[in-house]
Amino acid sequence: MPTKGREDPKLELGTNAQKRLADPNYKGRTNTEWEYVQESILKPGAYIVEGYRDHVMPRWYGQKLSAGALDKIIKYLLKIEEVT
Repeated sequence: MPTKGREDPKLELGTNAQKRLADPNYKGRTNTEWEYVQESILKPGAYIVEGYRDHVMPRWYGQKLSAGALDKIIKYLLKIEEVT
């Protein structure tokens, strides 16, 4: 179930990842939705969604997650789509 967006933007990355990549304020280094989600987990300060704070997401995920765990998280997050 997606977050309610109280602290962070909604995790509807199946819908939002492409929109965020196209945002002129996006200064990250990725080109695909998969890479965007990976970057967001490993380097959460690379792009901050407008209206939200930086330093809310932990910065240690890259040190604690295995490559397999990271892949599973990305697959899951990209399945979550905005409900209209």
